[in-house]
Amino acid sequence: MDIGHVAVIEDDPQRTFRTAGDDVDWIGAYRKFRLTHPDIYDFVTFWSDFPVECECGAFYCGLANPARGINWEACLAQGRRGWGTRRLQAFHYFIREDDATLLQEVGHHWAAYAGFKTSPGDRRVRFDYCLGNEPGHWSSYFDDDRSPMDYDESELNLPSGVSADWVDNGDGAFTRRPVRQGGYAFCNLDLYLMGLIPPQDVGEFYYIARPQGRGQTIRGRRVPLSIQNVIRAHGARRPSAARSAKRFRQAFVLLTTDASRAQSRARHLDKLRRRYERIFREATGGRAEVDTRLSP
Repeated sequence: MDIGHVAVIEDDPQRTFRTAGDDVDWIGAYRKFRLTHPDIYDFVTFWSDFPVECECGAFYCGLANPARGINWEACLAQGRRGWGTRRLQAFHYFIREDDATLLQEVGHHWAAYAGFKTSPGDRRVRFDYCLGNEPGHWSSYFDDDRSPMDYDESELNLPSGVSADWVDNGDGAFTRRPVRQGGYAFCNLDLYLMGLIPPQDVGEFYYIARPQGRGQTIRGRRVPLSIQNVIRAHGARRPSAARSAKRFRQAFVLLTTDASRAQSRARHLDKLRRRYERIFREATGGRAEVDTRLSP
């Protein structure tokens, strides 16, 4: 049944989608959802009222992506094969409900996988501004402004749902200011990778090399970069900002073992999905939107 615009999908005694232990057969869950809903969604976001193994509180799993030049790879080698869809690009699973987590998982469809080259002749793509020097998240020492695409909370030992925006003091010192619930916005590099701004609008960005110290103020070396460093590594984004998608369909699905007891949780998620639409639109500066209604 649908409660508001949240689909409530009940498992059956044969365990259509619950597997042994705290795990889910996501293809089985999606295909059961599709028994009552059409193939019109770019993203499907799962929640559950039973335990699921998810140490980080949420995750993204990409199946297909038309964008090139962003260093994206499908999370599953088979992509959409077996899902019975021509439209679905990714699915998410959530336990946490804070703004940073909600925005990060959808943002993972485009960021933060891109590396850079310092000069045209470089043979190696570098990921110094990524967490652990690997694609996936921005480093806590990358000046990603108010982006949700980092792990500042855990890497900098910040309160839950809080990130950091670095301010260059101009003397080799950098002071962080907090980014809290309601304050997240994708940075210009995110927006370029999402296909929402052209390369000439990205401007300069930087990361802090060899950071020293802890607390509010640290010292390090500012390493400036431009979008041309990214394009040298991966080529120009295709499709361009002028031709990329700006509106996405996303379904909220509550997995349950007892639909009769799931209504209160579904009504809560129905309110959350409306907030999510708003914060996504605001985080893109009004350049893109997600429609979370199950039907137009």
